[in-house]
Amino acid sequence: MGDNLLTSFPQSIGGMKSIKMLNAFNNHLTGLPESIGSLQSLNDLILGENEITTIPDTLGLLPNLQRLELGENQLRTLPESIGDLHALQVLKVDANLLASLPETLGNLTSLEELCLEFNQLTSLPVTIRHLTSLNWLDISGNPLEPLPKSLLKWIRDLEARECAVTR
Repeated sequence: MGDNLLTSFPQSIGGMKSIKMLNAFNNHLTGLPESIGSLQSLNDLILGENEITTIPDTLGLLPNLQRLELGENQLRTLPESIGDLHALQVLKVDANLLASLPETLGNLTSLEELCLEFNQLTSLPVTIRHLTSLNWLDISGNPLEPLPKSLLKWIRDLEARECAVTR
């Protein structure tokens, strides 16, 4: 479905119960239907380079989702329900308009990669320290306030170009 000039998904997409990967990269999508939460077998949701402005709360109903790519969209917020994605290993929300992240992000204890670069983040949620599986964090290009070193001591690979990182 990538590179197809799609502007929306039909609500009926929720009927595709056995789909494992949904790749609609580089289209003109502006949102997702509520029925996205019905895709119980979904492992990978690739929606980068679209025009998505909001994500429905039903996203948190995807128990098998391991990879979520939402980079290069128009997101200003992430739903609190993102913290319910306990199987999530990769989250890419780079190059959006995010000014803050939900505290529930700290519930993603399986998360290994978190790409937050080039947003408008001035701080990270305190709960980020609960992401003990996190190996790679990219916070480059955000106007972040300096972070306590103790908060980041467990991250193996930190990318932080063009931002103050530690105090």
